[in-house]
Amino acid sequence: MSFQRVAIIGFGEAGPAFAKGFLATGARDVRAYDILIDDPARAAAQRAKTAALGVRPAATNAEAVDGAELVVSTVTSDRAADVAAESARTLKPGQVYLDLNSTSPMKKIKAAGYVEKAGGSYVDGVAMDTVPNFGHRVPLILSGKTAEALAPRLAAHQMQVE
Repeated sequence: MSFQRVAIIGFGEAGPAFAKGFLATGARDVRAYDILIDDPARAAAQRAKTAALGVRPAATNAEAVDGAELVVSTVTSDRAADVAAESARTLKPGQVYLDLNSTSPMKKIKAAGYVEKAGGSYVDGVAMDTVPNFGHRVPLILSGKTAEALAPRLAAHQMQVE
C-alpha cells in the first residue's frame, strides 16, 4: 500500500522534509528535482544537499517524474502551474500528482487540467500547519477525484491526512 518510488519537485524547505519522511517509512527510491540544479553556481550544492539525505538528485523534472508512483510538488506559488505542465509531459496513467503548493485556485485548476490530460491523478493538498514544525507528518487536507484513494497510501507513510 505504501509508495516505493516518489519524486519531489521543489527541494527547498518542504521538499526535504517530505523526502526524509518517505525514506524513513519504506519508500525505496526518492528522487528530487529543483530548478537550482539548472544554475551552474548552485548545482553542486543542490546535488550535495539532496544526496546527503539519501535522495537521488535528478538532472531534470522528467528524470524525477519518470516511473514515480507519487509526484509531490512543493514549489513556489508562481511556478506551481508551470511545474505541473512540465511534469505532465512525463506523467503516465496511474501516477499520482500531489500538489502541496500554496497558490491561487485558478493555478490549481490549471495544474489539475495538465495532470489529468496526461492521464495522471491530481490531488490538491493543503498543509494545516508549518512543515518545519511537523515534517512530513504535517496535517494535510486532501481534495480531488482520487483524494480518498490516496489518503490510506499516505497514511502508510505515517502522514496525517483528511
